[in-house]
Amino acid sequence: MSSSPHSRGFTLVELLVVIAIIGLLASLLLPALAKAKARSQRIGCVNNLRQLGLAWTMYAGDHQGVYPFNRVINDMGVYRNGPGSWVLGNAQQPRMPADIMNGSLYPYARAVGIYRCPADRSLIRAFGRSALKPRTFSLSVPFNSFGAASVNDRSRYRRVRKDSDIGRPGASRVITFVDMNERAIDSGEFSLAITPDPNAFNWEHKPTDRHSGGANFGFADGHAEYRRWLWPKTWTRFNEPVANALDQEDMDWILGGWPLK
Repeated sequence: MSSSPHSRGFTLVELLVVIAIIGLLASLLLPALAKAKARSQRIGCVNNLRQLGLAWTMYAGDHQGVYPFNRVINDMGVYRNGPGSWVLGNAQQPRMPADIMNGSLYPYARAVGIYRCPADRSLIRAFGRSALKPRTFSLSVPFNSFGAASVNDRSRYRRVRKDSDIGRPGASRVITFVDMNERAIDSGEFSLAITPDPNAFNWEHKPTDRHSGGANFGFADGHAEYRRWLWPKTWTRFNEPVANALDQEDMDWILGGWPLK
């Protein structure tokens, strides 16, 4: 009887070649996968803002056109949203997600996950453990916002209490919800700060730039869209001056979506 020939294994050189090819393919694929993941997270963020926009519209429809409150109070140096607001509390504090669920908008958006951007991986320390920050979005200061935030000059824009107060530039351009920088978010309010120049503002809060150098925004007609910044929105402190002309152009885009007087 004839014996079967012995099968030959890979040599060391062949194994090294295969490993090198796998490594090359991985180096080519990983950037594409990372880009696809970032795009998916950006789309997820936009979808969450759209769901909040739908809840926002439904709330106004049930309250004779009046929008949810955004009451900011100073609680021993910590700015937070008080009772009756669209969300309660401060996003850096450990009462989340209860502060979302006790907000006036939650009955119309009954999923805690839609109040945050899926790309935000920032953590808070809550009840002895670290957890993802449940809220990433804040509401623009013109919308039914009032209270103790001392740096906001509310005489520079119209307070929008209900849908009929929007006026120009129109609901499709007026910014409601803002995808916030994870270090700048605190109360439920996104605001800009007064300066000695009556025609200028500082960055009291900052939007994020985690989405390939841009942020997502919700608008009063319920739609959401992406804005790529001309200048990075790196967070250093509250009430930060505008960095340069490009940064000012970014701020002017936001102010173009506020009903100024």
